[in-house]
Amino acid sequence: MATTLTNPYTLQSMDEAVRISRTPNNLLTSLFFPRIRVEPAPSIMFDIVKGGRTVGAYVGPNDMAIPIDRQKFETRTLNPPLLSFSRSITGVDLERRIPGRNPFESGDGAAELVDQDYTDLLNIHLRAEEYQAAKAVLDGQITLTDINGNTVGEVINFGPTAAMRPTALAGNYKWGGTTSDPIGNLRSLSQLVQTYGDVMADIVIMRTSLYNTFAADTNVQAQLDTRRGPDSDKLTYEAMGLGATYRGTIDGLRLYTYDATYKAPGSDTLQYYVPANKVIVGSTQGEGTRYYAQIFSAEAGGMVTTDRYLDSKESWNPDAIAVRAQSRPLLVPKRVDAFAVQQVVD
Repeated sequence: MATTLTNPYTLQSMDEAVRISRTPNNLLTSLFFPRIRVEPAPSIMFDIVKGGRTVGAYVGPNDMAIPIDRQKFETRTLNPPLLSFSRSITGVDLERRIPGRNPFESGDGAAELVDQDYTDLLNIHLRAEEYQAAKAVLDGQITLTDINGNTVGEVINFGPTAAMRPTALAGNYKWGGTTSDPIGNLRSLSQLVQTYGDVMADIVIMRTSLYNTFAADTNVQAQLDTRRGPDSDKLTYEAMGLGATYRGTIDGLRLYTYDATYKAPGSDTLQYYVPANKVIVGSTQGEGTRYYAQIFSAEAGGMVTTDRYLDSKESWNPDAIAVRAQSRPLLVPKRVDAFAVQQVVD
């Protein structure tokens, strides 16, 4: 008996099915780029703000008011490159068991497979956004590449202040060294965020391997607060959902370890979003934004204003359903100096 292949989803139901599925690890996106802005145009316009704290000067009884310039910022316009991924479903695919499904269970195999494929495609988009978040935080710039590793469009440099990337620690000052001072290093990075970013640092992020070196320091052991309580339980639960581990607080900073990985386009090699030798001290008040530009779709009859566009198309010779997910995201740190990053071990 031939397998019947039909498209079980409308665009709306596909979108709902995908949104309730589990998403990949996205700590950096969630903490530092919580705002979402969908642009009704194929380009996006954004502002880069640098801190400024003018102190008011007094005037005499008969003096004129002192004119004050507005806070300095730079406005830029960009056309984000397109993310577009697709997958075809054929009758042969329906004859195979979907991973995790009971082989004796009845149900609409086509519907489940389309749901799974859209989830997979959406997760690729979310990992691409987390990659942007990591590069914006760590390097202050984003380079987008195609499947061959070639740069697509321009390198997007947000222009962070050079002081936000201090020189790597050397010699015995490296964490684990005889004269190392991990808490002092965190305080210095936190001060940079306050001085140049005009916001208070509240987050520390590092890999677990680096945390093990950090936690071995006797001063850290004396000051790291790992006590359990309502707030810590809530932070622990939230961190787990983002692929991180909440380790406690130190010097007023919440500390997370983050070991999430990704595969670069065209590669099967796992890479980490956060390097093993660097620590990030940042602020969740940096007003980071996820921008989404319009997408052109012939199926929709023109430009579509959305964060992610999901569609499908039926074909024959052979019979198949092609599912596709598209988006044009750009993650922008409005306060580009809200992050300080330093290499603290080799």
